[in-house]
Amino acid sequence: MNGPKGRITGKYRRPALVLQRGSRGLPIRRTVLVVGEGRETEPNYFDGLKREDAVAARFTVTVKKGPGISPEKIVEEAVKYKLQAAARSEDFDEVWCVMDTEGPEKRGSLARALRMARDNDIKVCLSNPAFEVWLLSHFERSAGFCLDCGAVIVKLNKRWRKNFSLDYDKADDRLYHRIEGVPKN
Repeated sequence: MNGPKGRITGKYRRPALVLQRGSRGLPIRRTVLVVGEGRETEPNYFDGLKREDAVAARFTVTVKKGPGISPEKIVEEAVKYKLQAAARSEDFDEVWCVMDTEGPEKRGSLARALRMARDNDIKVCLSNPAFEVWLLSHFERSAGFCLDCGAVIVKLNKRWRKNFSLDYDKADDRLYHRIEGVPKN
């Protein structure tokens, strides 16, 4: 049932910690929706991750391409998918929005998006400044500062070329599989 501001209320909520199903003791897979900011990078990464045996055994992950316009639009998209699922008498155990903090022009939109996410029981994963910082963390531990996505990609490309003999490409559909086993230096 829809509550205030289109928020989904308790009727469609699954119990948060149901660990076993029926008498056979089979584990229940939690359903997770991930809406990323990007149209390629985040979906490519999370599509690869959800296919990992350890993840697939415990979770049913739905990955949606984000509108890439603003943090508010990303959360609005997640709310839309959540409401559509509820209309089909389905529900996600968790809904996540993955978005960048890059650029001072996003501050107001980001604050509004965080409020909207909180009001709709949506979790937020912020990439500072951009999602590529998560990719870089597969190669190195870094507390350094990068002004924008371009600066992160410069650092990432050094590692990418060393490990894969090619430049990093946001549209790489093998993104996750390339970096899953890379040892940190």
